[in-house]
Amino acid sequence: MNLLDDRLKHSCITIVLSTIKIFMSFTKNNVKIYNQVFLRVKTPMITLVSSSEIQGSFEITYTVLCHILFIVSRGGSEYFTKEFKQFYLKADEPTYIKFNKLQILSYLANENNIGDMINELGEYVTDVDQELAK
Repeated sequence: MNLLDDRLKHSCITIVLSTIKIFMSFTKNNVKIYNQVFLRVKTPMITLVSSSEIQGSFEITYTVLCHILFIVSRGGSEYFTKEFKQFYLKADEPTYIKFNKLQILSYLANENNIGDMINELGEYVTDVDQELAK
């Protein structure tokens, strides 16, 4: 895994996601190392989501969000909790991306961030209502 570690910083999304899959496959039977993999892949995953959103590449965003959703559903939510604002909805996103983000937010919600999430989602709903009224 140490030999592949530099592939997590590669510019090609396929290489990064394949490396993450390899890490998770090799460590799935060792809980301690498996959890360390979550910590190790968090930053590249957040970077990929941010950069693909900036580029407007919804396909890449969706793919990365599916990987993040898999990780948080397998017990890795604590590693992404501080990054919950990265998963807020944007008005110009397709429905399938919004759906994945909402699923991820449901795994990341806790007593410390639920107020912020509710406020953000409430503002989003208000904005959508105003757009529909026009």
